[in-house]
Amino acid sequence: MHEKAGVKDAARLIARIKNRQFWVLVTTSAVGKQAYEEVRNQNHPIIFISGKDINDILGIDNFYKKIPK
Repeated sequence: MHEKAGVKDAARLIARIKNRQFWVLVTTSAVGKQAYEEVRNQNHPIIFISGKDINDILGIDNFYKKIPK
């Protein structure tokens, strides 16, 4: 299993946010609960896009079942 995007990843983005900017964190894995909650509770302008979101956008029900062996 891949590592989730965590607090350290979110903190790196937060440190780079300037006035009137927003950031998008894209991961093919998932976002850790603590990182997500910290960003939301502090109202940081960060949008999370996870692997599940990418699958949903592409309309892929089960990505791994569709990869030819």
